[in-house]
Amino acid sequence: MAYDKDNKLLFMAQTLDKNIRVYQLNEKGDVIKVVKDISTGYALDNLYFDNSSKLLFAAIMGIAKNNFEFLDPSKGIKKDQVFGGILVYDFKKDDKPVYTFLQNHFIKEVSSGMIIGDNIYLSSFYDKGILKCQKLK
Repeated sequence: MAYDKDNKLLFMAQTLDKNIRVYQLNEKGDVIKVVKDISTGYALDNLYFDNSSKLLFAAIMGIAKNNFEFLDPSKGIKKDQVFGGILVYDFKKDDKPVYTFLQNHFIKEVSSGMIIGDNIYLSSFYDKGILKCQKLK
């Protein structure tokens, strides 16, 4: 989940539905209504809303089935079949991502991600550490 405090919007990742559900909250923090569903085309993990830039970052899995089955060696999923990254949304512009980054060479099972300046940071529940790479223009 992620929260836009200025607009009182709560974003919830619906992982297997490949969807971000957006809720409007009142001053007390109660849900007033479902504002919209945003179809992403990717299975989702963690969301992060940057209240300064007003950008929403969504960690994504390329093919969810491959990501889940990769952890079971008997399924035969190879490392290069597991990819992930982030989607970046700027809702001042549109409900479509303004930036998409997918990779399968450096980190598996992407669970969180964000962009700071010209760098992309990804983390994983499978691989240890944080991947830092330069944002592609």
